[in-house]
Amino acid sequence: MTAIAISASGVAITMLYNTAVEQQTTRLSETAQSQARLLEAVARFDARFSTEDVPGGAFAATLQQIKEAHELFKGFGDTGEFTLAKREGEQMIYLLSRRLLNIETSANIQAPLSVPMEGPLAQPMQEALAGNSGTIIGLDYRGIKVLAAFEPVAELDLGIVAKIDLAEIRKPFLNAGFLVVLVTLVLVAVGTFLVRRIGNPLIQQLEENEQRLRCILDTAADGIITQDEQGVIKSFNQAAEYIFGYSSDEVIGQNIASLIIEPYRYPQLIKDRRSEELFIGNEREVTALHKDGRRVPVEITVSEVQERKAWLVTSIVRDITERKQSLMALHQREEELRLTFENAPVGIYICTIEGHILRANHAFCMLLSYPESALLDKPYTDLIHADDLQEAYDQAHQLLAGERDSCFQAVNLVDKQGEKIPCVFRGSVIHDEKGSPRLCVVHIEDRSEQLKTEQLIREHRERLAHVTRLSTMGEMVASIAHEINQPLSAIATYAAACRRLIDQDEPILDEVSQTLRKIRTQALRAGDVIHRLREFIRNRKTNSQLLGCHDLITEVIGFVELDAHYHHVVIHKELEPDLPLIHVDPVQIQQVIINLLRNAIESMEKVSALQNKEIRLQVKRHGHDAISILVIDRGSGLSAESEAQLFSPFFTTKPLGMGLGLSISRSIINAHGGTLDYSVNPEGGSIFQFTLPLNAKE
Repeated sequence: MTAIAISASGVAITMLYNTAVEQQTTRLSETAQSQARLLEAVARFDARFSTEDVPGGAFAATLQQIKEAHELFKGFGDTGEFTLAKREGEQMIYLLSRRLLNIETSANIQAPLSVPMEGPLAQPMQEALAGNSGTIIGLDYRGIKVLAAFEPVAELDLGIVAKIDLAEIRKPFLNAGFLVVLVTLVLVAVGTFLVRRIGNPLIQQLEENEQRLRCILDTAADGIITQDEQGVIKSFNQAAEYIFGYSSDEVIGQNIASLIIEPYRYPQLIKDRRSEELFIGNEREVTALHKDGRRVPVEITVSEVQERKAWLVTSIVRDITERKQSLMALHQREEELRLTFENAPVGIYICTIEGHILRANHAFCMLLSYPESALLDKPYTDLIHADDLQEAYDQAHQLLAGERDSCFQAVNLVDKQGEKIPCVFRGSVIHDEKGSPRLCVVHIEDRSEQLKTEQLIREHRERLAHVTRLSTMGEMVASIAHEINQPLSAIATYAAACRRLIDQDEPILDEVSQTLRKIRTQALRAGDVIHRLREFIRNRKTNSQLLGCHDLITEVIGFVELDAHYHHVVIHKELEPDLPLIHVDPVQIQQVIINLLRNAIESMEKVSALQNKEIRLQVKRHGHDAISILVIDRGSGLSAESEAQLFSPFFTTKPLGMGLGLSISRSIINAHGGTLDYSVNPEGGSIFQFTLPLNAKE
């Protein structure tokens, strides 16, 4: 009935449409012809009377009148318009502004629309310029299908087209057709609704229930399969299709056993209703077979429902691949963490926020010689030496109060035998989901071997420093011998003079006494040199002490002056006033300064000008917490290649040098917490500068 009504309406509307097209064709044809004749008449008039009055001649005058008249023309319909064009070569040039494509306006005549003569566009204008007259349904200059009448303007060699979009002609008929179809469909729908509502309301309800059930099944996250008592599949939802890889059409009618690898006997409901093996309502994990051959772990929950006289089994299937992978990864991660905890090379224990040990790894138990069972629930403070307990309490309080993220402390632990073990204690807090402290994790690192190694390094450095001091003394032997020889010669001379005074008949005791005092002075002078030499070269343990910078520098200057005088070099000391005390090993720091001064002395051997043979020894503050000592010479300096290797062991620029002086000096300064550096003296020569913290300790 619906088809018949729509067909009849369509035939009627088609006939009306064809009639409208014919009428519009006649109207456009008459309009185009009348306009063409009018333009020819205007052209003939302008040819007779406007030849000299208008620039460009009669054609320009005619065209100007046409454009002025066209500007007042509003067109017909929504898309109807006149177009006027001329032919230039293989192009059609449009002379009037377009109503529907405003490319050229009366204010923009310099850019007229140009369309190829042989192209698919402007078919009506092609006919007009070819001298033809008539109507056509074709494409206009926009590429839009139009109903058009075309006419040549012979007097001006132009073409005129009156056109309207075919869509505008069709529109009222399409609207009418749509309205007729809509009304027909509404009437049919109302009739159908009434028939269904009055005739069989139960059918509609069943269809809705079935559709609702299908939507529920297809949108369910789990696979849902129904099969009969023999296991033949009756339905297969979308989730099941995804799990097994089969479409519902491929498996409906097949037995569900073909999808299960692991034996999984579905209950024969009639036979097994009283059987203990009946597992209706229980979940069971089985292995399913995917279409591509993969094995998929799934969980199946089975339920039963009676349909008329038959029983159906519904299986809820859930893919547990990701769950099993997550559990496996979790178990693997737990095992990795357990193995890492147990086999860590450093001691680790976990305790409550109250400090009771919950777990301790093997390294921690071995460190303290306790079995893990003896450490469990033991307060960790029982394992810390009494001298370190207060600091441990303070750091734990700050950690639990959130004042710091972790704590670090050098601490002595006490093992099972009561022996102290030097360790490094690092602790952090584990918070729960609410941000409250829950557990503490502590790493204990045994420092016994590290301290032994540091002691060995320190002893090795002291031995190297002693060797360097002996080498320095060997290089200074000439100047020392000269310095000792002077008091010895004076002693011999004074002794001879004293003997002559005594051998006189009447000895002058005052002169003898003065001579003996001079002998004593020279002997003390020689003894002082020997004493300082012995103090400098003797091998001894590191001995840090507080002393003033002035005393340290004065003693060094007194020792090196012998060598400087021997090489005609002058040493100027420049000490900043009110320098603080420093905590250093005086012999080692003297060794560094002597080494730098002797290098400076030797660097000026080739300097001929005596006024340049001077060394400045500066001592001044370096910031708020350190002092700086500079040795500045005006010697020959160093090459770039030597500067790059200056502090490397066994590198030397001296013919007989060992190459250990600067390397040992830097290690001594580093051990005191300072730095030793080299820079070029802008006045020529070198600058060696080292710093010492005010709290420096060996």
